Amino acid sequence: MSIHLGAARRAFASYRGAPLGARAFVAARYVVAPLGPLADELRGRTGRVLSLGSGLCMLERYLAELEPGLTFEGIDLDQTKVDLLAATHHRSPRVSLDQ
Repeated sequence: MSIHLGAARRAFASYRGAPLGARAFVAARYVVAPLGPLADELRGRTGRVLSLGSGLCMLERYLAELEPGLTFEGIDLDQTKVDLLAATHHRSPRVSLDQ
């Protein structure tokens, strides 16, 4: 499966209001991350997905756009990232990040 551009655009838009550096990092990750194979693995699934070392949850937000039956609970050690995700959570409510 190739990348779904609409889902990637919607996921990227969920970072609106985040610092420029964070948005640039997310944009670069969308270019290099193996989005297609990961989306294939989760296609049609429902339930909760635990994600360790989630960072800015760019992958989780993309996958949440593709699979409406999934919610993602991420864990990351960086409180700055946790705070950024909390501030933009309303734009991607099925993806959360805790420390």
